[in-house]
Amino acid sequence: VLHFMQEADSAQKELKKAQETIKQLIESKNKGACHDSVRCMTEKAKLVQEIDQAKQECNTVRSELECQRRTFEQLCLSVEQEKMMMQNEVSSLREKYTSASESISCLELKLGKAYQESKQWQEKYDDLYMIHVNIENQKKELEYVKAREIQLKAMNKMLRNEIRRMTKAQDDALNLEYLRNVIIKFLELKTTRSQLIPVLSSLLQCTHEDQTKLHQIVQNNIIA
Repeated sequence: VLHFMQEADSAQKELKKAQETIKQLIESKNKGACHDSVRCMTEKAKLVQEIDQAKQECNTVRSELECQRRTFEQLCLSVEQEKMMMQNEVSSLREKYTSASESISCLELKLGKAYQESKQWQEKYDDLYMIHVNIENQKKELEYVKAREIQLKAMNKMLRNEIRRMTKAQDDALNLEYLRNVIIKFLELKTTRSQLIPVLSSLLQCTHEDQTKLHQIVQNNIIA
């Protein structure tokens, strides 16, 4: 575009120069300064040709300038449309950015809330875990106490049996001592030997036949 504008300017200058030359020739003719009419006519024809050529060049440049102007206007219109599209796209992107920023803020709030809830649940879990550990420890202690109780019961039973056995042994020893003394006393006197039969029958769990034999033995010993 700049190149065509420069050419148009140059053509206008040449046209103006040619017009000034014609004007000078006319003035010279009127003053009687032109002595060679043939030469003047030749120069005039040459100048007219140059003027026509300059006009053609001006028209060409004007047409090209008009074409370039239209192209430039179309380009400006296209640029304006593109600018509008870019502005609309920028506005849309700004709206999306604003919406995304709001969504991010909302998500950050939710994330913070979820973190707090997670922290609370972790604390509850820790408390429940400690309760579970305490329960398990109490179970172990209870099992130990039960096992200890069973062991103590077994020891108690064993001690009772041992005491019972020892008591029975002591009673048996006392009964044996008493029986020995009774038998010795009854045997010392022949008159009391017959009274010994019921005692021996009871201790020895004698039958009626055994008791008869004992009576016979005692009677024989008394007679003898």
